[in-house]
Amino acid sequence: MQWKLEKNFVSEDELIKDQGLILDFDEIARKGAMTAEEKSIAKWYGIYASRHPGNHMARIVIAGGVLTSSQARNVARVAETYGQGKVSITTRQAIQLHWLKAGALADMLRMLAEDSLSTLHGCGDVNRNVASCPLAETCKYKRFNVRTISQEVSDYLASCRDLDNLPRKFKITFSGCGAGCAQPFINCIGAIAVVRKDKDGNDEFGFKVIIGGGMGWTAFVGQELFSFIPADRMVRMSRAIALLFRDHGNRRDRTMARLKYVVHNYGIEKCREIVIQNLKDEGISTDGLET
Repeated sequence: MQWKLEKNFVSEDELIKDQGLILDFDEIARKGAMTAEEKSIAKWYGIYASRHPGNHMARIVIAGGVLTSSQARNVARVAETYGQGKVSITTRQAIQLHWLKAGALADMLRMLAEDSLSTLHGCGDVNRNVASCPLAETCKYKRFNVRTISQEVSDYLASCRDLDNLPRKFKITFSGCGAGCAQPFINCIGAIAVVRKDKDGNDEFGFKVIIGGGMGWTAFVGQELFSFIPADRMVRMSRAIALLFRDHGNRRDRTMARLKYVVHNYGIEKCREIVIQNLKDEGISTDGLET
């Protein structure tokens, strides 16, 4: 169920979101255009109205930045058919198609779906494309391959309907070693792979978790939430942090509505308390979380 607002004096975007986030792209195709409200809601489906009247951009979600050969050919066909034969690769490992007409959006989305590709949550106030080290499998410095967990986190958070309405965008990245090639300190969540020995001398895999980083007009370096969490807790940890943002982010002023401001205003200790309580509320063990 969509998170429903109960506060007064929220931004205009919040009022639109509170009415629901359902769009019928076949109906839009029949009309050949979108209303102003539909353009706002379309962001949740990865569709932006272009500055050039009548054109749109679609952002394809590619968790971890990896496509199969079949998916790559599919993107090429879609671009040739609907996007003037051009694609753009984003800094967060997604793919963008430009010059799309409103009347073609429904068919374009169906063509992408033929190879399990989607633009859902490519934009909007949701968890965005989850990024990982570009050389996650092959880098000689990797502690372990973080690409798989980035895809698991992406799939899980995308399935959480109660995270469809966050205060603003939410960004997660995974780094395979301490070099931080995936820029963990300037994202909402930055997870850095850790491998250490347990009491029996066996390898124990986990993550250092950083939260509250971000660039923009007011930049913040992310702060350490946990020095170590077991790798198998990372999916639910990501949700617990997203809930912190959902419940405590600023919904009145979008310029102040990123997780970095929650961490800055609350402090890392209070944020940690809230995240731990979020885990407990959903029956997730907090054993093994180290600060």
